[in-house]
Amino acid sequence: MRINDRDKKLLLFLLALAVFCIPFFLVIKPMQEDNAALEQEVAAAKERNRYLIQLSNQEAYFQEEAQTLAVDLEQILARFPQELPQEATILFLADMEKRFPISLMQAVYGEEMSTGVASGETVTETTGQVSVSQKDAEMTEAMIAEIDAAAFGTEDETGQTETEVVLAEDMIGKCVSSEYTYSVDYQNWKNFLYAISQEQDRMVITSTNAVFVEGGKVEGSFKMSQYAIRGSGREKKEITTPITTHGTTNIFRQAAGKGSEAEAADFFLMLNPAESEVAAKIFGQSNDASESTYLRSSSNDKQEINITFQGEGGTYTALCQIGNTVYEGGGVPFQKDGMIHLEILSTPRLGEGDQAGAIIHLMNETDTTLGVTVLDDDAENPRVDIRTKTGAILMK
Repeated sequence: MRINDRDKKLLLFLLALAVFCIPFFLVIKPMQEDNAALEQEVAAAKERNRYLIQLSNQEAYFQEEAQTLAVDLEQILARFPQELPQEATILFLADMEKRFPISLMQAVYGEEMSTGVASGETVTETTGQVSVSQKDAEMTEAMIAEIDAAAFGTEDETGQTETEVVLAEDMIGKCVSSEYTYSVDYQNWKNFLYAISQEQDRMVITSTNAVFVEGGKVEGSFKMSQYAIRGSGREKKEITTPITTHGTTNIFRQAAGKGSEAEAADFFLMLNPAESEVAAKIFGQSNDASESTYLRSSSNDKQEINITFQGEGGTYTALCQIGNTVYEGGGVPFQKDGMIHLEILSTPRLGEGDQAGAIIHLMNETDTTLGVTVLDDDAENPRVDIRTKTGAILMK
């Protein structure tokens, strides 16, 4: 088959068209698309560079603001302890009783509740034409790291940070709500409420009720919430509790600063109101946390109490009789070098109906001296009446 001139011309035209179009679609057009992408990247890089320059120019401002926020944060955290131990609450209430005074007769401690304080929340702040939150959303992690390095310091080859300002960390808030019953005169009730509001550690009375009674007193109950913040870097406040020398029954009196601090007593006799949560008369060995040596009586009157110490050569026995109640098994044996110490812990009377007291007969039948100390007796109507003393007895 022969190709005529017309077909030859058509083929030549198609060949020329292919020679022109193939390089355009295979080479030129992809290059144009790559060039457009590069132009977009250049524009983004210029915008990023502009923003970094703006932040760098504000470096001093950021550092100053960070330091101010750090100081404010420390001032806020200073009002919140790290923990809420019951020991701290007991000592606080005992101190309040001594300051006003207020009688806190019952306490019900609540469970500790926890809640988040900070979980990485972001704060939007606009300075000039720079919107920090918008820019952060558009930047990669690497860019944010560069901004942090520009604003808050860079690490040298040793890994040490030149300038570092920690604004806040994730922390856990603690809250304990406890209920108390009280009795106090009206003026000291107002003083107590004011003292709570001025306490260094954060605490709030969330509810209260008050009833006026005879003698200008106020009685009722209140609910108090105490707060703490736990987090890394916070120092735990050590609670210094007074030495308890009279077993578990006497922990509140020891927390209130009552009891001998010069030398721990070997035995104690405690005299309380008959309406108190513990017995009106308790005799026992001071270091007996199990209370197995305790002899008790709840009688609301003055009872005859005979206390006798026997033995020699450092091996002794304590015997006690409160009314008709006596030790079983021949008393309490104990070892002691030197003087034997007996501490009589009394309490002020609550009113005319409080008749609890003791007529005490002391007998020392040992080869050492018996030292006796009487603490906190009622000045107008004493509970303690030491009627007889036999043997070497030293009243301190």
